[in-house]
Amino acid sequence: MNLERLLSVAGWVVPSAILLLIPKCPVCLAAYVAAWTGLGQSVSAATNLRAWLLIFSAGLLAFVAARSWMRVTPNAAHETKCALAETRCPESALPFVVQLN
Repeated sequence: MNLERLLSVAGWVVPSAILLLIPKCPVCLAAYVAAWTGLGQSVSAATNLRAWLLIFSAGLLAFVAARSWMRVTPNAAHETKCALAETRCPESALPFVVQLN
């Protein structure tokens, strides 16, 4: 397995695992952090940490999904730009461009 494929899989697995394994209770998160690292933290700090982990994971998943979508449909950005401008796409701009007019 090449490095690019491994990083692509890790891009999906890591944020998904964080979302799956993050506890719903901030006290439980504080207990897990204390057990794994030996660092104690307050409930309010654990609440903030949980919120930031959720935001980070969801954002990373959205980024990975968008990047994968752009790889699958390489002409999507060009087609969207032409559709938004409401002009005809030049036929020689990209191969296999679907005319939206």
